[in-house]
Amino acid sequence: MKKYITLILLLAGIFPLFAQNQHVSIHVPAVNGTGSTKEDNEAFREFIVRELRAWDFTLAQTLGVADYSMPGMLQPNPNSPGGFVFSLALLDSNDVHLYEETLYYRNSSDARRYISTMVSSLFFYVLALDMQLQEENKRSRVMRNHGPPPGKRLEDEAWRNKLLYLGGSIFWAPRVYTAERKSWNLSNVGVGFSAEYNFIPYLSVDTGFEFVPDWIAATPQSSEQYRNVILQIPIAFSFVMRPSDRFMHKLYAGILFNAPLLPASNPPLLSWNTGFQYGVKASRGIAFADTSFSMDMGKSGLDKRTNDPRQYNRYMFYLGIGYKWGLVDRKAKEHKIETREIQIEVPVIQPPDIETEA
Repeated sequence: MKKYITLILLLAGIFPLFAQNQHVSIHVPAVNGTGSTKEDNEAFREFIVRELRAWDFTLAQTLGVADYSMPGMLQPNPNSPGGFVFSLALLDSNDVHLYEETLYYRNSSDARRYISTMVSSLFFYVLALDMQLQEENKRSRVMRNHGPPPGKRLEDEAWRNKLLYLGGSIFWAPRVYTAERKSWNLSNVGVGFSAEYNFIPYLSVDTGFEFVPDWIAATPQSSEQYRNVILQIPIAFSFVMRPSDRFMHKLYAGILFNAPLLPASNPPLLSWNTGFQYGVKASRGIAFADTSFSMDMGKSGLDKRTNDPRQYNRYMFYLGIGYKWGLVDRKAKEHKIETREIQIEVPVIQPPDIETEA
């Protein structure tokens, strides 16, 4: 009973190999060299062809249409007078030597018994190569279906993976001033220049400088209107978002350092600021729209030259457009694609030397 079970399992394991071999083509050229008899060359080739047909390989008539070739070579054995060497090699379609089996013999009748063993050894090597090729083709199809590998994506998205960005913008900056009475300045336009350092892919530190007009109407009288230009230096932390393949947005919060360029008004040193920037790829850089809100950390004063005691609060809105360029490439990490390795042990069969007496 055990013999039958073993036979059934063996057949069940071998049958799929036969089915797989049908799409592998092998060309067997004429055997070159000199053997023990003139018939050795043709006889050995016929034995090889017979074994390949038994394994259900497709026999190619020419080398140009074959996946592999098995050239044979006969020559005298220099280490054994009266002996001969038969070498059977496996080459791929580019004539690259992949594997080789060698048989030492004295007469062809004994050598023929071991040709089957040689071909079987080469067969297992072909099977291993073919399965590896199928796995590589499968991974290639998966990559095509799911896009390029991470390393390639990072290269294609270099425009939004820079370490440093420099940019400029123009913005509408309406302001509301509140004290005993309320006033506002709606026709307020400023300009700014920015620098962003993306120390990690999703966080950046932003700074720069901005020039923004300040126009406070303390009373309806024209003599009670105070004009100034404020130099603002922002420092903010941004959370960087990269949806789709063309966008780069930022949600940021930080502070503004205020430095009045004229003595007409005296804002506090610090203001807090928060906003959102919407960026889209434009040529080699990023075009963006930015909106934010800011409020002073303390009271603002009027003309310092007259020691005016009046104070007020400022509420500032910003709506701008701009453009920025990435200047320093981020060093790309090495991305490893997880693949399933197929390991097949190819049996290396060395037939014993056949040293029979002549």
